[in-house]
Order: sequence, then C-alpha cells, then structure tokens
Amino acid sequence: MEHYIKLGKRYKRLNALCAVIAGVAIVVVLLHSIKLWLKILLSLIILFISVNIIVFIGKQLRNILFEECNPEKFYCVSKVVYNGAVAFDMILAMEALGDFNRAADHFKAAFKTEKKSKKLMYGEHFAYIECLFSAGEYEACIKEITDFRMKVHSTEVSEKMNKHNLKVCDYFESFINKDYEKCILILDSFRIDELKYPEIVKCTMNYFYAISYYYGGNIEKAKEHFEKIKDINDSLYYTKKAREYLANINEDKFLELSFDDIPKYESNPIDLEAKKKADRKMYVKALISLLLLIVVMVGAYFLVSADEHRKGTAEEIISYSMDFDVDVKAILPIENEDAALCVFQDKDDFDYLYVAYLESYENDLYSYGIDYSFLAGEDGVQSFLDIYDNEDDFSAEDLAKALHKDEPFTDSFDRHDYYFGSGEKDITVVYRISRYKPQVPKVDNAKEFVYTMYNGKEKTYYIYVLNVEKENQFGYSAGEYSKTGR
Repeated sequence: MEHYIKLGKRYKRLNALCAVIAGVAIVVVLLHSIKLWLKILLSLIILFISVNIIVFIGKQLRNILFEECNPEKFYCVSKVVYNGAVAFDMILAMEALGDFNRAADHFKAAFKTEKKSKKLMYGEHFAYIECLFSAGEYEACIKEITDFRMKVHSTEVSEKMNKHNLKVCDYFESFINKDYEKCILILDSFRIDELKYPEIVKCTMNYFYAISYYYGGNIEKAKEHFEKIKDINDSLYYTKKAREYLANINEDKFLELSFDDIPKYESNPIDLEAKKKADRKMYVKALISLLLLIVVMVGAYFLVSADEHRKGTAEEIISYSMDFDVDVKAILPIENEDAALCVFQDKDDFDYLYVAYLESYENDLYSYGIDYSFLAGEDGVQSFLDIYDNEDDFSAEDLAKALHKDEPFTDSFDRHDYYFGSGEKDITVVYRISRYKPQVPKVDNAKEFVYTMYNGKEKTYYIYVLNVEKENQFGYSAGEYSKTGR
C-alpha cells in the first residue's frame, strides 16, 4: 500500500512540475523581445504541449484500472492525486473491487446532480444500474433501466456509448428474467474478441458470459470464460469470483447465485443541494488556482516588461543596464528607424569601449538597449570575444597585458564590420568603426567621437551604418558581421 501512495505522489509532482514549467516558459516567451503574434503563437504551442503531457499522464494513470485491471492500485494512487476527492474513475474502481453498494451510492449522488453534459450524466446513470445488478438489487435495477431508456430515447443523443449501454441493460433484464440464451446472444453482439475494448471491459464481459453459461447449464463454456479471468488481478472482484466458481466446478458442486459476500454500505440520505454546493466549491477552488497562476504570470510579465522598457535618455538606459557611470561619446540615429547606435565608456574604467543598440526612441528617450564591448589599444581596437577565438592559450594574465600594452593591436576596427539584430523590428543593423572619416558612398551620417585611453591619450574615431537589412530575427543579437554568416 505504501508504494501505491508513493506512486500517487509521483504522479501529483509530475502534474505540478508540468504546469510550473509551462507557466515559466510562457512568461519567458512573453518577456522575450519578439513580435506579439510570435509571442502568442509560442505561448499557445507551449500550452498545447503541456496540456497534452498532462493528458498523457492522466491516461497512464487510468491505464492502471482500464488496462492493468488493478483497481486497488488505481484507487490508492488516485486518492493521492485528487487530494482525497472521489472522481468518476475512482467510483469505477470501487465497483471493480466489488464494493458495489458504496459505488452505487456515489453514482446515484452524481447523476442526480444537475450537469451540463448529458453524456456524463448518462454514463453515471448506467454505472449506477450496473452496480445495482452486480449487488443483486434486481427490483431497483429494473426500475432504473426503464428510467434510463426513457431518458436516452427522449433526447437526440445517439452516441455509440449509449447504444452499448442500452444493450448491456438488455442483458441485465434478460439475466434477471433467467433468459440465459438471450443473454448469450446479446453478449455475442459485442464481439469482444474482435473489437478493441479496454481490458477491464473484456474482463467484465467474460464474467457475464461465464455466469450466463453457468446458470444456463453449459458448465464447460462457463469454465472456459472463468479460466480467462481467474489470474488477472487478486484485487479484482471478478477474478476472485471466477476462482470461487472454478473451485466448485472442479469439486462437481453447484454454486447458487448469492450476494452475501458484497460489502454493505449504509449511507445517509443524499442531499442534492449539499452535493451541488460541494461541486461548486471544488470548481471555485480550481478556478481560483487558475486565476492566481494567470495573475502571477501576467504580473511578472508587466513587472519585468515595465522595468525592461522604462523610458530614459541614452545615458540613463545604459547606466541602468550596465550598472556603472556611463560616458556617452556619440549617438548615431539609424535612418528610418526609431533606434540609434550609442558609443560609450565606463567613466572609471577606460580599458573598455562599448557600442549599444538603443530602441523605441520617442521624444529623445529610449526604452531598450543592448551592448557590445570592445578592448581598445593605442591605434586599434579588438573585439573582446575575438581574443578568445584567436588565442588558444589566452589567460587572464594575457588579457591584462593586452588591455594595457602600448603597441597597436594587429587587428583594428577597420578590418571588421559589426551588427545588431532586432527581433522587435526584424532588422539587422550593420555598422563599422574607423580611425578615418569614411569615404564609402552613401555614408553621410558618420558620427565622430573621441576615445579616451587608460593612459589619458585621446584618439578620434568614426562610427557609421553600412546597411540596414530587413530579415526575421528572434530576440536581440550582436557580434561581428560577415556576408556569409554571423
């Protein structure tokens, strides 16, 4: 029993983990700087995948009852998963365990409660009838069968499930009336050996075959069907009954139809209003949990989004992002785009030169920025990332020497182009930094700036945009640009 409880906790954790991961993933997507339609699409895909995973987990749980035919295991596991609430499948497990009277009481309370779904109501009513038949409450069973037929025939519902259930009701009536030949004909019409049924249904049908043959006088055929179900599961009522019948057959004894071994269940009168109130309470709890999750996700989105898209000058936005005092050297507006490139330094650390891409320009204020850092030398500048790419054994000591050496770097700005990619605008901005004023045609908006080195020397550079390419982007990116790839 203990390992069943542990398994239930595992199923519960899996459901919770799936929900949390889905929630976090959706928040991450919403916070990502991509097009709104793409955010919605990705969120729906995540939601679809997570729902399918949860459905799959639920199916695996149901398979314990419907395919493994282990009602005891299913009931114990489900009790943990559903926090003690009695779900429809758990009542089916009670029935499979042979606790027909208790199951009947639950099914009666369920289908007597108003529901929007006729399919569910009819399913619960039929299950109640099946419990009455199995418990030997034949008079009540016949009465409910008549009521069930009237309900089904008075509506436009013609589902396969109800057709199946009506035929099973015909079987119950025939068995109660001791018309065992008709019972066999009805059971034959289900073609359980040809069609695909859950294993628990096959087991039940084989039991009905067996008792119909047995009390119809065909002991050999009855034995054949009892043999099919005698070893399915020790907790299954029909398995235990099959063994009892087989023991009597082997001893050449006849077992009279008896229901003395079925547990009695004395319930209080069903209070339908209390049942409705309990159901509403459960739905409200589920709705509150869902709304709370949505509020947390939306709150996190707007909190981070508002923080990320706060308006400010170039200096304010960069200082906030970089967490140091910024010395803005030049701002180069990008033509036809509400964005700009900004060259800046740390006021307290001259070793680094940065270029930032600033977006959402309005009234001299920006709301988003990313940066790309460089190392600067006497007459040249080298990408911070390139140092690690070009040197196999580059160490922290080498980095310190490179930062403070007096001779020029072998690699300068003039030899490379750089880019910023924007997922918000679906553009790639290709730019260059040069020691000399650009002579490239159509470059008429170069910005001059003075770079201050660690030793106090100043050098003049120019930054200008080479091209703005329209192409789909995911998020924001930056780096060294080449025509063959980035």
